[in-house]
Amino acid sequence: MDVKTILFPTDFSECSEQALDHALFLAESLGAELHMLHAVLLHQEDPANPEQSFTSDIGLLDRLSKIAQTRMAEMAQRTTQVKVRQVERRGFSAPVVILEYASEVHADLIVMGTHGHHAAARFFLGSVAEQVVRHAECPVLTLRKGKTGRPLEAIESILVPVDFSEHSRRAVETAVELADRWQSRIELLHVLEIPPLPAFYGPIPDIASAQRLLELSDDELRELGNELIPDALEWTVTTHEGSAASEIVRHARDAGSDLIVIPSHGRSGLDRLLMGSTTQRVLRMAECPVLTLKPMADEG
Repeated sequence: MDVKTILFPTDFSECSEQALDHALFLAESLGAELHMLHAVLLHQEDPANPEQSFTSDIGLLDRLSKIAQTRMAEMAQRTTQVKVRQVERRGFSAPVVILEYASEVHADLIVMGTHGHHAAARFFLGSVAEQVVRHAECPVLTLRKGKTGRPLEAIESILVPVDFSEHSRRAVETAVELADRWQSRIELLHVLEIPPLPAFYGPIPDIASAQRLLELSDDELRELGNELIPDALEWTVTTHEGSAASEIVRHARDAGSDLIVIPSHGRSGLDRLLMGSTTQRVLRMAECPVLTLKPMADEG
């Protein structure tokens, strides 16, 4: 995972402030340049606007731009080790501004919070973050707002949910690249989801069948790890039964994972399982950062 340019969109919310620490850590440890971007929205409620009113006149937009520039300059002072480029852009839609700028500078990674300024505290999660994750051409690392900031000083444990699709295989390969850089431990996790069945189906599959599937999954995880993870790295495998998103989030919390690496597509009839449900729910619930990978061009 070659990262030279990291894009950090900010709306100056508390969640965004927490995400900055992670963006700076990654930029310093990966040797990347950090682009700090704020979108001043036209004809929309702008979270940087102290009056929280519609921004339609040029004079107000100019004042908002100056406020944004001042705030970004203050945030950039947190580091002396990373080159920070501060950018303010105007547009009608925050996701569009972010995606267009990411494409313009050929960003290798986007780091952003999942909550922002909004009456329902869902400015980022409900629209911006999810749209960026869906449409960005590069990986996106998202961070959910915590009660207190969680500065990232090291990535000791990387959790990779595996559904045995080619997409999750590439997630393991990416985790290996990152773990090799930080000497992190890799955790491979597979969640066996058994769909609920009507009562008249009877006990199918029964407990013994589920246990057998878990054993087979464990064997497959070990085979995958032996194939993709070098001997120099420490790694473990775990299988659970239940809801994929809930089990991923629970395991990450209980194991103290520092990062979840997950693809935006998975194994399903429409090849949209993960982004359609699991990844989306993990983004909403995970307490640690989540790195969402995009499918390769030939993967669809």
